[in-house]
Amino acid sequence: MLFRSAGAGCKADPASDGTQSSSQSAEASEASEASESGTETGGQTCDTTSPEALMWCVDAQAYEEHLAFVAEPRAPQTSHWIAVQDYAETHFEGLGYTVERQAYDTGINIIATRQGTDLASEIVMISAHYDSRGCGDAACTIPPEECNGADDNATGVAAALELARVMSTVDTRRTVVIALWDEEEIGLLGAEAYVAALEANPQDIHLLLNWDSIGFMSSAPNSQEIPNGFELVFPNEVAEVEANEFRADFILATGDNSEVTVRALETFESLGETTGLNAISLPLIDGLHMSPLAADLRRSDHAPFWDATIPAIFITDSTEFRNDHYHCGAGQDSIDDLNMEFAVQVTQATLAAAVEAAELAG
Repeated sequence: MLFRSAGAGCKADPASDGTQSSSQSAEASEASEASESGTETGGQTCDTTSPEALMWCVDAQAYEEHLAFVAEPRAPQTSHWIAVQDYAETHFEGLGYTVERQAYDTGINIIATRQGTDLASEIVMISAHYDSRGCGDAACTIPPEECNGADDNATGVAAALELARVMSTVDTRRTVVIALWDEEEIGLLGAEAYVAALEANPQDIHLLLNWDSIGFMSSAPNSQEIPNGFELVFPNEVAEVEANEFRADFILATGDNSEVTVRALETFESLGETTGLNAISLPLIDGLHMSPLAADLRRSDHAPFWDATIPAIFITDSTEFRNDHYHCGAGQDSIDDLNMEFAVQVTQATLAAAVEAAELAG
């Protein structure tokens, strides 16, 4: 999670905000109905012949509708936590995925699977956590149980739901698994439970792409903060942000230094650029992804996969390093703070990287 110069402000640039969806009461059944559009998006037929072409099948309106439904308080065991599980399951099943509610000691992961063809034993996984939390600090302006968690991480859940729709329109050589993790906010518990279960039931996970907060951006100078010491570990990337006057107008994608990860990062950055997305991709060389020096880059559900030597990528807007409404610390983590165009571009770039990794069949 990167970057803001010390003392800089964290407010979003109002000019950068996208148009918000007004739908706050979508039903789970509507998700599956809206998803049965096959290769049509916005009334137009999509080109499904390449990862780059498939990016343009992402439907911004569908993304916003998913976001509007999810972005309410989702602490574990609450009514909306359950509603999001139901909504996601209905959506995935409507697209033809096999859905499992993976229960572990304290929570429930939602795991949706679409079988591959000749490389079906290999898995490309795309994930986001669906639980939310407030900061719980006396200085916070919003009680923890009232924090909407719009950026963190309704943005990632909405991306997973829309990516699932687009990927359901094509066959891939590798199996595609879309996971919504529970209890990330209290210690990555859902992802850790999934990885722990691999000991008894091994899987060949080719690559994981994990979203955590992908919708907040600002073009204002000094809107991005840098974690202490990053200028020593990542001098080139920090210099790039500094040259751009510490604007919080980029997405960060970071991963281990495996061949599959490096290629996916290159695809994410290069094809993302064709949508207008400004991305910084950061392969962590020499085992840096396991080092305390990169602790701020391990704060989400990809970390247990790194620990299990599974190739994984973390995609984030950097949360509190640009957004002072992170965990509702200085105000509500609201859809009103988010830039929809930016979030959709991140979804498009991730889709391209995932499709390339999964490999189109035929």
